[in-house]
Amino acid sequence: MRVVQFLIGSYGGAERFFVRLCAALDRRGVDQLVLINDHPALVSDVATSGLQYEILSPSRLGGTVDRHRVAGRCRAFRADIVMAWMNRAARRLPSRGRHVNIGRLGGYYPIKNYRRCDYLIGNTPGIVASSVAQGWPAERIRMISNFTEPLGEAAPPTPDFGIENGRPVLCALGRFDPWKGFDTLIQALAHVEGATLLLAGQGPGEAELRDLAKRSGVADRVRFVGWLDDRAGLFRRADLCVVPSHHEPLGNVILEAWSAGCPVIAAASEGPSWLIEPGKTGMLVPTSNVAALAAALNNALADQGARTAWATNGRDRWRTEFTVEQIASAYIAFFEDIASLRHPA
Repeated sequence: MRVVQFLIGSYGGAERFFVRLCAALDRRGVDQLVLINDHPALVSDVATSGLQYEILSPSRLGGTVDRHRVAGRCRAFRADIVMAWMNRAARRLPSRGRHVNIGRLGGYYPIKNYRRCDYLIGNTPGIVASSVAQGWPAERIRMISNFTEPLGEAAPPTPDFGIENGRPVLCALGRFDPWKGFDTLIQALAHVEGATLLLAGQGPGEAELRDLAKRSGVADRVRFVGWLDDRAGLFRRADLCVVPSHHEPLGNVILEAWSAGCPVIAAASEGPSWLIEPGKTGMLVPTSNVAALAAALNNALADQGARTAWATNGRDRWRTEFTVEQIASAYIAFFEDIASLRHPA
């Protein structure tokens, strides 16, 4: 099985999962060539993983000649499958040859960008349903979700982040983009007495979030801790993980928190509404609703029993559906199925 993995992106949750999946498939014996753009963090992670890769600068991927260049690399590699991640790579897929083209969707994308694809993979049922509703044949798309590593196992000592014991601690993670809803969370924190928020991430909205924390009177209770390699330590230190996104196709952070045994409260956007069973594996609140989020946080922090149950049940679901073994096996099975069928009629 020879697979070209093709991605043009910046660096966030989708790109991190791209690297993790490629590495997991490599460990399972899938022969891969990884084609990526020259984003420094993406290149660093791919190189560290030990994968065979080539860098394609975005400035050289704009026209027909450059698509032919990608096609040439696929032919030279003798690819059975070429999988394009998200819109930019899908639009630059080579025309069908001996290989099969797959488009991998991690969001609600227009399927017009995937016209060179033979098959699609969506990582939630909602994304699959959206693609079919746009006219994609149901028999040529499969739902395969994401996995996360077992963050709750063999963990190093928990950092204290300079927070005294006994204070309630919330954590939230992600790029500081408007749709992540960190503004709603910071405003809600003003109504959660004594709690400290560990906000892990970076992005163009950081200055605006810092200013909002000052204006909301909680600047001393919001810790901007940057990108963290020790995400397990963050989850262990927190009483609750909060995912306040106005729009979230899946929610990798929820899977990470579950694997680490941390209870979750999330805004009821697309992915969290699929993942979380309210009252069993976490709690959902209306999106962009400061009052509802504040009330949910206060209620959860006052109920240790509920938080323990959410954490236990969430970890059980992660262990049942979202481990690397399960997801890597699902990808390999799909690759084998479509490689034997070659192109659809």
